[in-house]
Amino acid sequence: MNAVFQPKEFQICNVPVPKGYPQSQTHAGVAYCNGRVYLTTSPYPSVKYKRIVAYIRAIIRKLTNKIYPPIWGDILENPMLYFGEKDEIAPIRFNPFVGNPLVPTPPHLFGLPTLNSDPDILILPNKHLYVINREVIRKKKCEGHTFIYHLRVNLLEFNLNGGLPTYQSSAYIYETSENIISPSIRYINGLFHIFYLNTTSYRTGSTECNLYVRTDNDIKGKYADRREILIESKIYTPWHLSVFDHKGKQYAIIACIKDGIKGRCYQMLGEFNENMTTLRIYQKPLVDIPSYRGAAFVSDSGEFILYSTTVHYRLKGSKAVDGRDVFMVSKSFECLLNELKNA
Repeated sequence: MNAVFQPKEFQICNVPVPKGYPQSQTHAGVAYCNGRVYLTTSPYPSVKYKRIVAYIRAIIRKLTNKIYPPIWGDILENPMLYFGEKDEIAPIRFNPFVGNPLVPTPPHLFGLPTLNSDPDILILPNKHLYVINREVIRKKKCEGHTFIYHLRVNLLEFNLNGGLPTYQSSAYIYETSENIISPSIRYINGLFHIFYLNTTSYRTGSTECNLYVRTDNDIKGKYADRREILIESKIYTPWHLSVFDHKGKQYAIIACIKDGIKGRCYQMLGEFNENMTTLRIYQKPLVDIPSYRGAAFVSDSGEFILYSTTVHYRLKGSKAVDGRDVFMVSKSFECLLNELKNA
């Protein structure tokens, strides 16, 4: 089955990393407000070691039973914030926030490497911009590369002065040992919603996956109210997701593995039912090249605009060290829905 979008349609984005970071981007999140597009990412530069270095690292791991030294991608997988130019509805050139990265790598509290991951973005009508970020602290190594985690969900607040973000504050909104994958924050019907997945699909090929949502009437609340959302899908299992709104209805961009095959994601569109108890995943991919977390919005004119990230796949014009780039593609949302429903 052909995907909706083909690689020749993709426009590679210029999303510069801070000094000292190799060019690499993943985990796209996007928001649109007052004629400007805002983007969140996190780099994950892959390191290719010479054979002798790889052997030495393997011996050290075996002797010490530790991951040593920390993985380069983990250390630099820190949240970034970008913005397009005013009145560009689908920009491919982004300006970096001067404070990137937004937070540093968490401290290695238990002697194992830690990381940030999966930033997402929300803009409220009062011109406040929020970035949510997942801090992963490995507490204990079990067998193989299985870890017990402690996760902290961090919320960063910005004001939009003239459309440009100004940092205000950050706070942990909750800490947990629950497996939280790809949290996405939205404001729906007077409540703040954090959607997230619990799965190992991409790493292991498992087809087990649970989707949850936590809600609170305060964006910095405890989010103690949790419920599960049923996933309707045949051969695709979610790994990452982001949620967006169009005309009061909720949709999702979902990075999925296919048929239990680990290590390769397809970009899919999902649609929530009216009371958000079920997420139905359309079974025709939006994008079928190796890709990771994507995000989308629908413009005032009805154009569906998707930003996603490649994984070791070089688009024309790529300057990434590892084939990890942000790309953009667009299509009438009405036409897209018709195509997916008729597939």
